[in-house]
Amino acid sequence: MGEFPASQKRWFLDGDTVTLYHGTSKENLENVATSGLKGDAEGLVYTSPDVHSATGYASVKGGEAANLKGKPKLNIGDENRITLKYEIPKNEFLKLVGDPDKTQRSLTSKKKLFGKDSKELYNKTKDESASNYYEATEIRFKEGDIDKYLVGAVERVRTPKSQNLNLNQADPDIATANSIIENPKLAEEWKSQNSVKQKQKQNPELQKAANDLLDGKITGKQFREKVKTVNPIVPIGKVPPIPSFTDIVGSLLKKQVEKGIYGLNKEIPDGTRVSSRLDIPAYERYDKWIVSIHDSFHKGRKDSIQGEAIAYGKTIVLNNVSFKSLPSRGLRIAAGAEKNTIGRIFGDIKNEAPESVASRAKRHLNEVEWSEIGFNPYRHGFFYNKATGLPVATADEVVQIGPLVLARNAKKMTISEMKQTGAEGLPVRAGKPIEGLKNLKRTKTLFKKGGTIMKEQMELFQEGGLQEEGGTVDPVSCRRCKIYRFRKTNATKTRSKSRT
Repeated sequence: MGEFPASQKRWFLDGDTVTLYHGTSKENLENVATSGLKGDAEGLVYTSPDVHSATGYASVKGGEAANLKGKPKLNIGDENRITLKYEIPKNEFLKLVGDPDKTQRSLTSKKKLFGKDSKELYNKTKDESASNYYEATEIRFKEGDIDKYLVGAVERVRTPKSQNLNLNQADPDIATANSIIENPKLAEEWKSQNSVKQKQKQNPELQKAANDLLDGKITGKQFREKVKTVNPIVPIGKVPPIPSFTDIVGSLLKKQVEKGIYGLNKEIPDGTRVSSRLDIPAYERYDKWIVSIHDSFHKGRKDSIQGEAIAYGKTIVLNNVSFKSLPSRGLRIAAGAEKNTIGRIFGDIKNEAPESVASRAKRHLNEVEWSEIGFNPYRHGFFYNKATGLPVATADEVVQIGPLVLARNAKKMTISEMKQTGAEGLPVRAGKPIEGLKNLKRTKTLFKKGGTIMKEQMELFQEGGLQEEGGTVDPVSCRRCKIYRFRKTNATKTRSKSRT
């Protein structure tokens, strides 16, 4: 078993040997040793020059075959994954790949790895992070083609540094929490004694305004003004109470508790890339603010909003932070659609005792480099600085205690970043509304001179919107843009042009 390597920091085709990785489960290791890698339904196997992406691909039991056949996708924990290492002579690699346009499926991988400008593109980003460049890339081979190039396997094993190394098991809170975990009846009793009803609801006036925006009856500027009036931003301004371990295990469902309680029975090593959000049902049902911690990877893709929950905790501290959300879904929720997870905070976890986090947060509330961050899909579908209302993209550090999120050196989102929040067109009304949002029809909103698919919320950035209040103009493309919405009706296309 080899040591888990660092991310590849060179162009993968430099040198005489090409190093590739394939993630799988430990239980599959013996089969690979005796019979080689088994392909998917098309007889193909997948590798990546990025060891982290390959390990991430191993998270789905059954791999590509399961995806293509529609089998249940059972998550494989990090501790049960193994990553195979292949070293292929470059001349043999090039023969096996052949014409990438014919042998490779992923458009992203073709552009990053096999395009005529791929190496130049890599060189532009290598000083930032080569692992970011290679993430989620794949190289396909026919089953059996690379078996003889297998040189070993590596396993991601981290030295844990966690909150719970010196827990006092005699502590009443810890003892009670462990009892609730072990005894379902105690969990039921706790829930019965602590139940509340405070389901979050959208303001009817703001819901109507969101529907009017979807219908094209009002502009983005008008919607934003309505938001300011009806649902103004109110900073928390103080450190909320930290939930106890008993509160956490009592408020969560059994399947959630089984994921692990961060700081009680679950360790997450320093530097692990995760995402965080609030568990809203725990607040609505039991008035407890609990941090939900998620894997940042989903099907090999880094910083995915679809990453599964891995633990629940009192507080969290993250470094190298990215704020990610799905703005178009936020507008649907504002208009009355069912509320669900559309935004998460991504970062490298830093273990710190909750009491220390609370003490720091109290101090940071009065420090200029720290900002209070909000996220409310009833208002907007993006994370925003509560002092300015402007969207934020990244931060050096985040501390979170329940609903209080403080970010150090939060960076405003540029217009270009707002454009790239997703590639899904926003549903707009098709005919007379029937029972709320059932009458939505998908369309695309395109940016002139570039064809980038946009969201209706971009209107908030344009003339009369957030841009007038300090929104950052993309440094590369500083021109004003006009949005064109295309809607197909019956046999004809009608084109309506709106300046936003």
